[in-house]
Amino acid sequence: MRTRAERKAPDRAPSGRPRLTDEEFRRLLEEARAEVRRRSFAAPPPAEPAPVPGTGHVEPGAAAH
Repeated sequence: MRTRAERKAPDRAPSGRPRLTDEEFRRLLEEARAEVRRRSFAAPPPAEPAPVPGTGHVEPGAAAH
């Protein structure tokens, strides 16, 4: 049985486009939330490159090659 609000609600929005189903509305909200998260939380800074073996540590007084 439909509620009073459902009986009164037209099949089209005031703009003239068809109304969204509940499932379409939920999916649209999920996409909007994901977009906000992408914009709110920037990507982490790039990782520093790994040091090349043998060049990362120099001892005082070591001869330069």
